Amino acid sequence: MTVFNRTISETTGLRFSHRWLLYLALILLAGTVFFAKNLVTFFQPSQPVHVIIDPNYPIKDNDGRQVINDTFPLKTNWEVARRVSEILNDRYKVSVLLSRNDMDDLVSPADRAAVANRNKALLLVRLDVNASVGSGYAVFYADRFKTDKAASLGLVGLSQKAAHLLDRNLRASLKDMMVANDVAPERDIPSAAIDRSSWFSEVPSVTVQMATLTNMFDALYINSEMGQNKTAEVIAHSIVAYLRATGAYVAAP
Repeated sequence: MTVFNRTISETTGLRFSHRWLLYLALILLAGTVFFAKNLVTFFQPSQPVHVIIDPNYPIKDNDGRQVINDTFPLKTNWEVARRVSEILNDRYKVSVLLSRNDMDDLVSPADRAAVANRNKALLLVRLDVNASVGSGYAVFYADRFKTDKAASLGLVGLSQKAAHLLDRNLRASLKDMMVANDVAPERDIPSAAIDRSSWFSEVPSVTVQMATLTNMFDALYINSEMGQNKTAEVIAHSIVAYLRATGAYVAAP
C-alpha cells in the first residue's frame, strides 16, 4: 500500500514537472522572439527616414487651376503625390510628409521647404507638370540654393544623384508611353527660383515634371488611373533606391 502511494505521488510529480518544463520552454521561446525582434529594431536608425513630397501649386500668383486638356496641374500633381506617399508609407514604411495638408492650401515655397528643413529630410521631391509646349516628362535637379549650406552639404551632387536615378527608372518603365527629356538643372525651368521650394531648401531636391499637359496623349496618360499608378510606382521605387544608396535603412516590401 505504501509503495502504491509512493508511485502515485511520483507520477503526479512527473506530470507537474513536465508541465512546468513546457511552460518554461514556451516562456523562453517567447523571450527569444521578443529579443530577436528588438535586436533588429536596435540596429535600425533611431530617427525615421523622412521624404517630403511637394506637389506644385497653388502659389501666390497661380492657383494651378488652368484647364488644359480636361484637367489642371493642381489636381494632377496632388493625386500623384498622394499615391507616392501611400506607396512609401504602406509598402516601405518610409516616413513621408506632404508639403501641405490639403490640395487647395496656399503654402509659400519657403514654407514648403521649411517642412523639409525642420524634419532634416533626406530628399525633397517636387511634383509638377509642364503646361507649355513640348511632350513627355523631365527630371530636374536643384542647382541653386538660397543658403550657404548647399556647398558644404554637397546638395547639388546629391540632388543630381537622385535625379539620375529617377530618370533612369522613368525611362525604363515609361519608354513605350511617353517621351523622355534629358536630366537638366532646375535653372532650365522657365520660372523664377524663388517660386520653387528647392531654392529655400537645405536638403537634396529634385523636380519631376511628370508629363506635358498641352500634349493630348500625355494628358490622357497622366490623368488615367493606370498612368497615375504607374508614375507613382516608379517615383516611389526611385526614392527608395536613392535612400538606400545614401545608406539609409528602408524596410523590404
